[in-house]
Amino acid sequence: MTVKGVCVGLIGFIAAVASSGPVLAAEPRLEQPDFTLEIQLDAKASQFLKAHQEWVGLSISFADVVGPGGANLASFRRAEKDSFSMRVKDVSFDPVQVKRLRTLDYEVLVNVYSDHRHLDGNVLDCDLLQAPISQLQRRVHTIQCRLGDWASQVKPKRRVSPSQTSSTSPDSPASPPPHSAASR
Repeated sequence: MTVKGVCVGLIGFIAAVASSGPVLAAEPRLEQPDFTLEIQLDAKASQFLKAHQEWVGLSISFADVVGPGGANLASFRRAEKDSFSMRVKDVSFDPVQVKRLRTLDYEVLVNVYSDHRHLDGNVLDCDLLQAPISQLQRRVHTIQCRLGDWASQVKPKRRVSPSQTSSTSPDSPASPPPHSAASR
């Protein structure tokens, strides 16, 4: 093969590559969460919640920065009657917020509390879990909950019956909407 043949071949190769468009590196993908939470109540907390017909509430936030200004990818809530385990997987992220991400190693914030079904305040003192997704993936994370020292000071919710409200008074208090596990 002559030098002229190599040059023509090389020019043809360059033209073919150039016409196929720019070669881009693969765009990094946002990793879906896949981890397990074990929510464990001590005996006092479990007994107190059962006695007051209160549930355990859980909220999870996924964001590049937890707090104001962060891209909030998704939030999740759940309520259960007692200690429970759940796998966090296949979360639907807001595509608009995904585009605002400053890092692919987004933060996960998990809060556990009493669900305020029958009591006016939280009675649980639970561990907090906040970490980048890379530290949570494919692991089991246990969150311990104890009965808070302040639990005896939390009052039952005041329910107003329909007979106590007057349809003529715009200032009369209304009953709070019922809570359901399905709406969480």
